[in-house]
Amino acid sequence: KNLQNFGKDVTTNISDKLAGAFTGGAVMAGISALAVGVLAAGKSVMNFAGNLQDSSDAMGVTVEQLQGLHAAFLGGGASAEEVDKGISKLLQNMDTATNSVGPIRDAFDKLGVSFETLSSGDPSAVILAIADGVKNAKNPTEAYAAALELLGKSGKKMMAALVEGRSAIDETSKN
Repeated sequence: KNLQNFGKDVTTNISDKLAGAFTGGAVMAGISALAVGVLAAGKSVMNFAGNLQDSSDAMGVTVEQLQGLHAAFLGGGASAEEVDKGISKLLQNMDTATNSVGPIRDAFDKLGVSFETLSSGDPSAVILAIADGVKNAKNPTEAYAAALELLGKSGKKMMAALVEGRSAIDETSKN
């Protein structure tokens, strides 16, 4: 009861001071603008969460995995959109490489990504294998080119994190 009375006193005091500083219409307009801003922010958060869920569903990874990958590559300068594009391109190339031989399969081979890892269908596991391939490459130029072929244009922004290897990406994505 004391807390309720205290809350009423504080609310009344603030309202009285605002009413003294502004006309009643200005206070109401300010409160309305604040409410609209809060609602817009809430809608924006809900849209972001919905987009994240949609992206994770489309890519076959959990929301947590996708958020982790976003975090890992964000540090290297890639946006969430660029990471999503890179993963989408990777998924296409994973499908190609598991169903045929050719330049795409050769790119995975250059990075040491096993057929077993590819055929798992887990883009997170494949990205970690690519990161190890880039980090441990005897020919960094060749590894960089192979990673770009597999990840598309977005791979350029993802490269800073890839060169750190699996353990760095894994560590960042879990935090």
